[in-house]
Amino acid sequence: MPDVFSPVVEIIRNFVFGNGLITAMKNNFFWSWSVCIAAVIFLTGCPNKENKKNRNVSGPTHSVVVSNLPLQFFVNQLAGDKLTVISPGDSPNPRTWSPDDDTIGRMQKADLVFTHGADYEQWLNYISLDESKIVEVARSLHKQFIEIQGEVHKHGPEGKEHAHDGLANYFWLSPALAADEVNKIAATLIETYPELQTSITENKNKLLASILKLQKKIETTKKQDIVVFASDPRFAYLTRDLGWTHVYFHWTNHGKEELPADAWKKLDDALTKNKPATMLFPFAPSAKTKQELDKRKISVLVLDSIESESGGKNYLKRLEALIDGLTIEQSD
Repeated sequence: MPDVFSPVVEIIRNFVFGNGLITAMKNNFFWSWSVCIAAVIFLTGCPNKENKKNRNVSGPTHSVVVSNLPLQFFVNQLAGDKLTVISPGDSPNPRTWSPDDDTIGRMQKADLVFTHGADYEQWLNYISLDESKIVEVARSLHKQFIEIQGEVHKHGPEGKEHAHDGLANYFWLSPALAADEVNKIAATLIETYPELQTSITENKNKLLASILKLQKKIETTKKQDIVVFASDPRFAYLTRDLGWTHVYFHWTNHGKEELPADAWKKLDDALTKNKPATMLFPFAPSAKTKQELDKRKISVLVLDSIESESGGKNYLKRLEALIDGLTIEQSD
């Protein structure tokens, strides 16, 4: 059997004893190039464990912006850890979020900006973002929007009385509308990241199944004879799902501070047409406000708006707890 190693030995001998690497390779052309090729394959083919480790640690390379907790929850459930999600976090009022300069810079570099729309995100008026990246996930729900009549007021002593009309925009408090938002987000993510289509589709189906279970729970809670007052319109979609008559006011401080006399007059005027047993608040009103409501035989029910992380990050659990807490009986 031929000695296959002798050319390699000859290359080494020529190099060691002064003939040089070039001379050695000239005398053994076939083996010299074989050795070079093998060396290249070895050096480039071996995995760099440190680089691989760094890639794993670096995490996702794509990011999206969301405007509040429900959208954050939907994106996380759909995309898992494949995307970095930039959100208001535990900001007590995501509608008026005021991100710092560093966060704004990251927002401007993000691939997508998910918003509810219908003027929920007031901070969009003060931050410069690429409009082509902004996705209003509730836009397709326009036929189901509830119009809100603004409270008549004036700006300054010389201003004319007027009202700013708008839309109810707490869509996620209705499981049916939340499901529509999930479908819109999933479709947008798949269009932007087609490589994630399979996982997003599977995750979407699981998430929708959980949301629709809550919708069925609402169906069993429906009572057509319920009339409720509310300190603002945010619970309009939820009460509509429940079949309740919903009379809202524009108490900007939600009764946490002393209310002007005209606020109580408007409530008393509404009482001549409706006899509610309960008034809905997103925050606990002051003792003074509660005392005034007690005089009118109206109880207080504080509901979770599920708007920020301050009440927990699991949207589904919080929505279920909200629905379970809606045990209102209409007074005679």
